[in-house]
Amino acid sequence: EPTLLILRVFALGRRSEILFDAVTRYWRHIGKVRLIAGPDLALATLAPHQFLAFVSGRLGQLFIRDAAAMDRQLAASDNRRDRDGRFRIDDHFCHADTWQGVLSRLVKHTDRVLMDLRSFSAGNAGCVFEIKELLNTVPLQCLVFVIDDTTNRALLKQTLETSWREMRADSPNLGATLSEVQPFQLKSSGQHEIQRLMRRLCETAG
Repeated sequence: EPTLLILRVFALGRRSEILFDAVTRYWRHIGKVRLIAGPDLALATLAPHQFLAFVSGRLGQLFIRDAAAMDRQLAASDNRRDRDGRFRIDDHFCHADTWQGVLSRLVKHTDRVLMDLRSFSAGNAGCVFEIKELLNTVPLQCLVFVIDDTTNRALLKQTLETSWREMRADSPNLGATLSEVQPFQLKSSGQHEIQRLMRRLCETAG
């Protein structure tokens, strides 16, 4: 089953939750979802054992502190369907000094990546790192960038161009061209637009 990694601008708040819910409502019928957990989606994705850790004050135990902890989480990941027929959401809690390493590991265990770049601006240095890592690691046909009118397109274009020039020699995109990066323009969070986005995701990598 295909695994979808969802990344986003953390400042999106409720808008991020709405899109996440809409996409995962469809995707979890065909595969599992991974994300780097943040406060905007924490309550929407907490598994029962994570909720118990939250209410008992032991949430800190769920955070990934080093590569060994990441290895344990990946090894413990459950790829079976739940009783309702849907695959699970794996959320990975990270500290500020560990999330980059976690991202690098996750993209190697992922079939598709959806990056929500709505509200992307100069204050989102973390997104710049993620874009660079994605272009270095994920084939373009498996990657979808979502934008809208709140995206700083000039900055995104500059970030893509810089990342492309600095691409590693082992990138799967080395033989591609930057013009092949075609962000998905999301006009609304309505059903028609979500279905259009899901078709785009399902078209990636066949």
